[in-house]
Amino acid sequence: DPTLTMEALDQTIAGFDTVEELLKHFNPDTWQEDMDHLYTESAPPRGRSFYERKSKVDLDRLNDEAKRYSCTPRNYSVNIREELKQTNAVFFPRCLLVQRCGGNCGCGTRNGNCACTAGKLVKKYHEVLRFIPEAGHLRRRGKTKHNMSLIDIQLEHHERCDCVCNARPPR
Repeated sequence: DPTLTMEALDQTIAGFDTVEELLKHFNPDTWQEDMDHLYTESAPPRGRSFYERKSKVDLDRLNDEAKRYSCTPRNYSVNIREELKQTNAVFFPRCLLVQRCGGNCGCGTRNGNCACTAGKLVKKYHEVLRFIPEAGHLRRRGKTKHNMSLIDIQLEHHERCDCVCNARPPR
């Protein structure tokens, strides 16, 4: 079945980080020659971008960039009131940066039914100023008792992300 063969080949290629690794796997005896040949003009016909560029394309860099933006921890700004589910208080700062999983899992997986989820969670402490206004404080601007305090809050950070795929049961 040619489709199965292409899927297997695609999965094999997904395991490589560099063009060199790929060439060594498929052509262990001639990989160095193949690598040199990739960037010569006598190679098979090329797309327009090959002839218009000023330097050789770095396929490894392109691959690294794609991996960096796939399922990885990244900075997200979270609203503290929403995160802590506290409606009776306001905080300063209002938002903090936390590491949360993001990106897609579609490239290199057999189906698109994969989700980027937290593989390792940690709680980190952040010091913030909490203000709990007294009843009627928002209406009066005069003398009020401010209930302000520096507090430590815990926010969830994702240290590792995993692509979790839904396996469909056989029909």
